[in-house]
Amino acid sequence: MEWVDRNDTRERFVIPLNLKVPDGWAPEKIGLVDSGAEVNLVSELLAKEAGWTPLKSRRTIVAGIDGRAVTSHNVYDICVRMSDSWGTTREATHTFYGIQSPYYPVVLGYPWLRKTNPHLRWESKTWRYPYEETDFEIVNPSQFILEADNSPHVFAICVSDILTPESVKVLRNDSAVSATGLPREFEDFHDVFDMEQAGILADHSKFEHAIETTGDPLFGPLYNLSQNELKVLKEYLEGAL
Repeated sequence: MEWVDRNDTRERFVIPLNLKVPDGWAPEKIGLVDSGAEVNLVSELLAKEAGWTPLKSRRTIVAGIDGRAVTSHNVYDICVRMSDSWGTTREATHTFYGIQSPYYPVVLGYPWLRKTNPHLRWESKTWRYPYEETDFEIVNPSQFILEADNSPHVFAICVSDILTPESVKVLRNDSAVSATGLPREFEDFHDVFDMEQAGILADHSKFEHAIETTGDPLFGPLYNLSQNELKVLKEYLEGAL
């Protein structure tokens, strides 16, 4: 049975989903997201086809957002499987009230929104499950680039006091980068970029150059330096001498 008119262009947020039945999973259905519905709703015809056993059978009046009353006779706990717009699939059991619905077989009301707490993007009609602690992991630069190139969103946390220059190399084109973190055309000269080696003089050789002076060097005070400039100068002199 076709529940939804595929040519219906009215503005609404719908989500494909699967409902668990006694012998597996029912074919994909369409669920309407309705924050104005105080309960989740399911078609009684679908419940009968699926073979669900109601938790309780009693007449309940469910008021719609427009004030119209809808009668429900049965209540079901149904396991629902949904994949968000980024491909994350989860299963959860929700309580549904059975109604006679000629349109949507499933209405995901406020209880589903509260329990699932999805991130909804109404303009693009996309959604995703909320982030969980297990969604975060520490990866090396190559893994980070691979994940970033294939993800719609990227969040990076940098703790500056524990990271080293070698561990924070975020380069867009990983294939053009050598193991030293330099572009491959400079790989043979990686020792030139070594900060520790930069302060060591080269060994004496026949290729040496001397600057001949004609007298004692001129002596005079330094030009005025700010506190920050004096600090940098002091650190340089202490490291170089």
